[in-house]
Amino acid sequence: MHKKATTVAILVSSSLLVAFDLVLKKDIQKMSWIYPAPTLVLLSP
Repeated sequence: MHKKATTVAILVSSSLLVAFDLVLKKDIQKMSWIYPAPTLVLLSP
């Protein structure tokens, strides 16, 4: 059980890192294709 939780945590954190990197590069268009959900969260007021 712990192994699965760790894997999910790693996937989520790496996804957030990539998403954040794309935000810094102002690459919102590409980001919305790769990560629709995080993009919606980030772009929502």
